[in-house]
Amino acid sequence: MIQRTDAVLLRVFPYSESSQILVWLSRDHGKITTLAKGSQRPKSPMLGHFDLFYTCEILYYEKEERQLHILKECFALKDRRSFRTDWRSCAVASYLSHLLYRINPAQAHQAGLFESLDWSLDYLHEEKAFAPFLFWFELKLLRILGFAPQIQRCTSCHTSIADAAGPATFDLEHGGICCSDCKTRHTRHILPIQPASVAILSNWQRSKNPRIAMNTRLDAKQSHDIETLLGRFIEYHLEIPQANRDCALNIVRHQFANGGCGDFLN
Repeated sequence: MIQRTDAVLLRVFPYSESSQILVWLSRDHGKITTLAKGSQRPKSPMLGHFDLFYTCEILYYEKEERQLHILKECFALKDRRSFRTDWRSCAVASYLSHLLYRINPAQAHQAGLFESLDWSLDYLHEEKAFAPFLFWFELKLLRILGFAPQIQRCTSCHTSIADAAGPATFDLEHGGICCSDCKTRHTRHILPIQPASVAILSNWQRSKNPRIAMNTRLDAKQSHDIETLLGRFIEYHLEIPQANRDCALNIVRHQFANGGCGDFLN
């Protein structure tokens, strides 16, 4: 069966001297893997039509009995060339693509994932990469996947955190905030978090636009709270180690250390 769809290229693997294996996040079929026969030959019609983080229109022969399909045609729709010179944005784009690569089983379509990645790569292509954007994307991704952390109410007594007295904590196992009255019932996988950080996360979680995150001023404690909570949450619930995330954040921090916008992250 011949399939046509738009897709973002997540990974490229060598297959032979002239061919490559390409892993895509597609609009219509989720994550798919294709064999690009002869794509590295000097006269290949595919030369220049795909690379990491490109959005392409692809035509492929679907092999129903296999997860490796045959790529027939590929046309670049968005090449996002700024990633070739802006290594900080490229690092964040690489992390976002890594997340989508890891969480998606083959050909398991999840509505909204392609659009979120495609739009986010556009944003990084046009804007500067800052840590709050990475955190905002993680919140958006968790919501699409049905793993959104419960931030507004206590996971035990369901009291609004805004109305609760005393400091809150975050329960990784139950996936949300627990108030000061209930935190004694939770002894494992608990993270301290200050009320201001809870309010920021709650505000970001409701927003459909990353500019609210980009315009938020974070002090060192708030940055640490949000980075730690989301990183540990993703590691615990999605079983994705933090190495790629830490690498991207370290590169973004280097930007601030060399004259970037230091108000966003210490």
